[in-house]
Amino acid sequence: MGAPRWSRESAADGGWALDDLAEQMSRELPLGRVGMPDDVARVALFCASDLASFMTGCEVRVDGGDKHGGQT
Repeated sequence: MGAPRWSRESAADGGWALDDLAEQMSRELPLGRVGMPDDVARVALFCASDLASFMTGCEVRVDGGDKHGGQT
């Protein structure tokens, strides 16, 4: 048996249930929820829009306040 599979199905098949993992992670994140693709897409759209015309050379972290997932 290899590494656990990530799926939305029940964990009874030997893998991890994605919803269970998201619920556990949500309790540890400052915003109380895991990020979704829309969260990243909205930032990308903002950066590509005229609203960001005065931004230059900045790093925008879309991590919900998570300090564990990367370097600060």
